[in-house]
Amino acid sequence: MQGCPTAPLPDPGVVIGQDHGLANAVVYLTGVKSDARPGAHDVTLDQKDCRFMPHVQATTLGSKLTVKNSDTVLHTAHARSASAQTLFNVATPGGLTSQAQALTTAGPIAFTCDAGHTWMSAYVYVSDQPYVTVTDANGAFSISDVPAGTYTLKSWHEKFGERSAKLTVVAGKPAKVSVDYKPSSK
Repeated sequence: MQGCPTAPLPDPGVVIGQDHGLANAVVYLTGVKSDARPGAHDVTLDQKDCRFMPHVQATTLGSKLTVKNSDTVLHTAHARSASAQTLFNVATPGGLTSQAQALTTAGPIAFTCDAGHTWMSAYVYVSDQPYVTVTDANGAFSISDVPAGTYTLKSWHEKFGERSAKLTVVAGKPAKVSVDYKPSSK
């Protein structure tokens, strides 16, 4: 791609899978009493074809984020916390990679490009515990090595906010849970 299109690209914020599952929702557990600590899980946010790739990803506190620009045009990665505070804003000239940024704020970090590409957006969800993931293109997810117990499973989505559900994990058995993002009827 030589340059970005002059018209905005389609919004990747709402992606529904073939079984009506919601893609790009962050799923995490609360109330897990475990010795498991969130080890660093470094991530990369690529600017490719005038989009951020992946659109949503999850990692843990203390991880590092590298912003890469696979395009030939100038982009920026303007990172804001949930309270809209700027965490960092780096320019990424075409074909270059930024210096890794330490992720020290828990919660969703919103990314935009301030180089005139207003449709570019992405999210990195930073968790303070290791039991976190992102739903796939069909809305499915898996979190491994969860100790037996009853927890609150929370799901966060950029457009639909947060939902929660109770989840009981029995040792040696897979647990299943669904999170409903359907609008409530009044």
